[in-house]
Amino acid sequence: MRATRRIVGFIAGSLLATAVSAHHSFAAFDLGKTTEIEGVLTEVRLVNPHSWLEVEVAGADGKPVRWAIEGLSPRQLFDKGLKRSALKAGDKVKLVVNPL
Repeated sequence: MRATRRIVGFIAGSLLATAVSAHHSFAAFDLGKTTEIEGVLTEVRLVNPHSWLEVEVAGADGKPVRWAIEGLSPRQLFDKGLKRSALKAGDKVKLVVNPL
């Protein structure tokens, strides 16, 4: 659990990186704001060109809300030390992300 939180924190930090050579910019994201979410991973897609995490979070009314989090490419994540086996559906996570 502790290792999973560190890895997810690392991924979230990678999401905040502004110096990325990609095929498009991060202009759609508000890099001046962050949102913290805590929930359960429902899906992990380490696919090109971007990785995706789906997280089920309790909404303000207590009902589940599904968040889709776009991340770096799998190659970039692996180069930063992420192991493919580090994240799996059912893991509890806490993420800090930039909203759209």
